[in-house]
Amino acid sequence: MLNKLFDKKRKCASTLLSPRRPAGAGRIRSAPRPPYGELNSVDWSFTDRRNGHAVEAIHPYPAKFIPDIPRALLSALHVPNGTAVLDLFCGSGTTLTEAQRLGLPSVGIDLNPIACLISRVKTAPTPLNFEQVAAGIAGAALISLLAPNLPIAIDVSV
Repeated sequence: MLNKLFDKKRKCASTLLSPRRPAGAGRIRSAPRPPYGELNSVDWSFTDRRNGHAVEAIHPYPAKFIPDIPRALLSALHVPNGTAVLDLFCGSGTTLTEAQRLGLPSVGIDLNPIACLISRVKTAPTPLNFEQVAAGIAGAALISLLAPNLPIAIDVSV
């Protein structure tokens, strides 16, 4: 394949990839496209979308997209068993959470440390004593609301 990119005249790759064709050049043939019938049948407007999962509202991360997009792609592409999903610009981790919901291992990378933190929180397993800690925090919040001057000690170790 690479040999076809560089003809006998040793043209550079940028010349071959430029939109203008050299004079006398033949038609460039495109490779046959694999069938993506299921992708074509997806209603990409998602007009029937209801309120999302509560984890979507964990942080108002800018430029995040709705989880319906990666869910539709992962479902339509029929990812083979043993395949992991790699999201090179994971942002708030929407694709990672959808991959987890479908039972696929996922890896996300992002330069933004806030994005990495949000992704870690959204994809981490729920701690075993989460309900107990949450109930303690809610109880302490209620007490501080009713008696604001009462000192309260809360054990939030998870």
